[in-house]
Amino acid sequence: MLKASSALAPCLPDLPHDSPFQLVVDPHKGVKAVAARTLKAGELILTEAPLFILNDDLSEPTVAAVVSSLSLDEQAVFYALANSLPELGRHRGRVETNAFALTNDYGTDAGVSLLPLSSRFNHSCRPNICRTWDDAAQCERLVACEAVAAGVELCISYGTLFKPRIQRLSILQKKYRFTCACPACAVPPAESLQSDLRRCTIGHVGTALSSLKHDPIALIELAKQGLSLLEAEGLAIGRSRLAHRAYRAAVVAGDKQASIAWAQKFLEVNAREEGIEASEYRRVQAAVDQPERDREFGKRPVASKLPLP
Repeated sequence: MLKASSALAPCLPDLPHDSPFQLVVDPHKGVKAVAARTLKAGELILTEAPLFILNDDLSEPTVAAVVSSLSLDEQAVFYALANSLPELGRHRGRVETNAFALTNDYGTDAGVSLLPLSSRFNHSCRPNICRTWDDAAQCERLVACEAVAAGVELCISYGTLFKPRIQRLSILQKKYRFTCACPACAVPPAESLQSDLRRCTIGHVGTALSSLKHDPIALIELAKQGLSLLEAEGLAIGRSRLAHRAYRAAVVAGDKQASIAWAQKFLEVNAREEGIEASEYRRVQAAVDQPERDREFGKRPVASKLPLP
């Protein structure tokens, strides 16, 4: 695990000799992160505290004021970052290009964080790195969500996974000024249509789950559908959220067997997405065999047995 410091050198910072990744310069893509050795699925590769956090106001004057309050070394780190949107200003443009939303699978948006090292990771519509914000520790966590061979580029998602290819390309071009050529965007047209259908359906599943909290059977069946589609699409990211929703539905319904089964499913997929050090992983693991001790257990009981994973 690498604990990143805010005192990063401009351009390519020196990483520890045992760092699980390296930053290299690609003549076509600029700076990119690559695996320094074979990475295991679920391996934590980076924990990074933000250079700064902004809430609602991302205006040029506000960002400029925040940057001016940083040390000279930290300012150098900030100005070394790419600015794909210079028309927004030299400060706001860098924030819009590099900042991460402060949210995770179980929280809500609460502003953005500027993470100089994490922002060096490029985008893929089929990422092999999952990133989550740890609110308790006030840091970003990057985890290998699949096994990665040494020398392979490490990519995150810039938040466009569950949209059709043409829309993903448009968003990425408009905001980041690049044309995505990742494996998911390079498939033949017929495969792309099937991929688009799966991804759009997954997106609809995530939205629809919120309306089914009073119907745990329908909610869990829909979560299972989403998990199957993610498996078919080859996406590791997103499975934790679906399994967690099914787990919580089973707890509220008072079904102990389903609660345990879905807790185990959540632990299985969450270990790959967020790692076993993640706070929610530890919480569910501690309660997996005794769901009846949850204060919401049986809050809205159902007579029928719930679907299992």
